[in-house]
Amino acid sequence: MLRIGHMGESRARLAVAVLALLVIVVGSAAAKPKPISEGTLITRLGNDTLTIERFERYADRATGRMVRRVPRTSLVDYDVTLDKAGRPRSATVHIGPVAGATAPAPRTLHLTMRADSAVSEEMRDTLVRRAWPLPDAFLLMGDSYGLSELWLAWLRTVPTDTATLVGIAPIGGAGNGRTPARKSGDSVYLSLPTGPFKIVADSKGRLLSLDGSDSPLKHLVSRVKSADLDGFAARSAALDAQGKALGAWVSPRDTVKATVGACSLWVDYGRPSKRGRKVFERGVLGDTLWRTGANAATQFFTSRDLSLGGRKLPAGRYTLWTRTTGDQYALLVNAQTGQWGTVHDGARDLLQVPLEKRSLGEPVETFTIRISPDGETRGALRLQWDDAELVLPFEVGE
Repeated sequence: MLRIGHMGESRARLAVAVLALLVIVVGSAAAKPKPISEGTLITRLGNDTLTIERFERYADRATGRMVRRVPRTSLVDYDVTLDKAGRPRSATVHIGPVAGATAPAPRTLHLTMRADSAVSEEMRDTLVRRAWPLPDAFLLMGDSYGLSELWLAWLRTVPTDTATLVGIAPIGGAGNGRTPARKSGDSVYLSLPTGPFKIVADSKGRLLSLDGSDSPLKHLVSRVKSADLDGFAARSAALDAQGKALGAWVSPRDTVKATVGACSLWVDYGRPSKRGRKVFERGVLGDTLWRTGANAATQFFTSRDLSLGGRKLPAGRYTLWTRTTGDQYALLVNAQTGQWGTVHDGARDLLQVPLEKRSLGEPVETFTIRISPDGETRGALRLQWDDAELVLPFEVGE
């Protein structure tokens, strides 16, 4: 009887211990805060998926993981601490290869956002420290649109329709500079060097969609509940191994050369692809001003004077831009060279000449520039894409 009594007592103590453990577990689960926002964002360029990003945002922290394909497949993890106003105060960003890959080399950056400055620290052979006079900066990281929820939530608290957004990139630093943002209902219009973007967000700053069709980037972002990041990473890494990394594939650089009589000409440009888009219907050529290619500005050289649309262009090196007005197109020749394709100084435009739009027999997937000689003194510049080409005849001077 005594032995049986001890057994019952032991069971009772075990039951009490289990109950206490359950209380602790349930209590801990109940104590864990619910995210203000959580989800997955998919960024596409035409039919191609560029990034998949999963994130959670709390009152005091935002964390996320992103698989991105540009310039080659990599994994990005970030952890951002926020102050009571929802502004970022520190961040750790780790960039490295996906499982089974060896590139890119892992790197970790620590950032501190202060009331008067932003500081970045990265351990390489020694500690590399950089600082910028950026007050209360938000983290703007390339194609990470989950981080945009931080400033979207902040923007909802601003009493005016226009606010100044100060941004810092983990690697690029102060490159994003100061950005004006304007809100209207559920829409936010953001103008960056790569903008403008139309962002739809709810009253809590949760990003619902992003449309960059009118920007040079052309990104379209949609929000979903979940996505297979590991599967996307594996498929993307496999494409990289086959030589199909998006860094070289999105818009490869090319140079076209030609000789017309005694004149040598060349054009150096980036070659974007259609990717399922209608180029002449709110596509790339739907821009008010287009870089006539992709990435860095399109460079043009002529060894002799040319006549373009009856206008004289002296021999030299220039950049080419395309302006769209309704269904009319014009080529702009600019004296500035070597700049990125979003940097256009209209004060340095030398010529603006009409382009003739012609239909093509076969669609062209990747934007192509051709120089077609026509005898010893004449030729034509041809911008070919999708189902049409824009043509500009020229004549070589004596």
